[in-house]
Amino acid sequence: MNIDALNAFLEDLLGQSLEHSALGVVLGYSSPKLGSHLVSAGTADLESRVTIEPGHLFQIGSVTKTFTGACVHKLVQEGSISLDTPVVEILDDFPGDPGIVVRQLLNHTSGMGNASRLLDPINHVVDFPLSHAERMLLARVARSDFRPGAGWEYNNAGYWALGEMVGVVSGMPFGRFLEQQIFEPLGLGNSYVGSDYAFPVNRMARAVHTDAAGETIETTSHLSLAESGAAGDVVSNVGDVLKWLQALQDPNNACGVSFQDLKQGETSCRSDGYSNALGYASGLQHLLVGGREYWGHGGAMCGYLSMAMFDPVSELSIAVLSTRHTRAGPRWLALQSVSFSLVESIATVLHSQDVL
Repeated sequence: MNIDALNAFLEDLLGQSLEHSALGVVLGYSSPKLGSHLVSAGTADLESRVTIEPGHLFQIGSVTKTFTGACVHKLVQEGSISLDTPVVEILDDFPGDPGIVVRQLLNHTSGMGNASRLLDPINHVVDFPLSHAERMLLARVARSDFRPGAGWEYNNAGYWALGEMVGVVSGMPFGRFLEQQIFEPLGLGNSYVGSDYAFPVNRMARAVHTDAAGETIETTSHLSLAESGAAGDVVSNVGDVLKWLQALQDPNNACGVSFQDLKQGETSCRSDGYSNALGYASGLQHLLVGGREYWGHGGAMCGYLSMAMFDPVSELSIAVLSTRHTRAGPRWLALQSVSFSLVESIATVLHSQDVL
């Protein structure tokens, strides 16, 4: 199958996902054999039906954690901290066990209180900003589930703490550090710190969410980004996400942090329900997709679902960003499963072409 035929096939595959609450879907893929390509299907706006383009911006949710992990490793490289530094040595108000170290926040083995449970952003869109002190108070109220290193639980509060820690150690806000140390050196000119609300809303692919009370809300520029913080607030487009995946595979990239850094501290973990995760490291999930091992991360925000991953063996990189009309309740998890099945189909098709 030549590239034009392959892209037409992938566009049709993306189009089929529109039958499952998707409004618009964009795909970016690259490998040494296939080159780099962007494909899209659907609309960027539920009402005007504007055709979606690869240049549209999306909330990428927890794909943000790959960037947060990279910021932490920049500080490690500088010698400002180590992965074994106790978090209480940096954050005076840290509510977790005093034995928790940086790597345990990165790989979700800290056991600190999981404050996301209290906010329940999937059923009720959070529409107010939270300070660091308020976030840590919520984590204290949520209480610890296990002793540091004795278990694994996906925990956004740990990444909130990491964002604050980067700010304290670097002497600048987390968002500015991310821009200065990662976005700017790599030329990620279409990536923004969402909770700064400085991104161009007119370029957003627009998403909607119906909450538990039955109210339908457009979440395109919603304050839920302020709640997400360093755990999930980046706004980007598929080209920048693909460029980020390619950079991670290059140990000599311009930001100085690569896959070799972020795969440190991998620990076994249970699946998060839609990504078939084998393990978790420094902001990277170790994934089993279509029978092959990938590294990357998924993202789920109200109205937005994303996946960014790469196979370090074949150097195949895949980024899928989508807008949805999501709904509270059990259908949310079902929708994530449908979204991941699309990614698995894409990965299977691309890998089969890459080895022909």
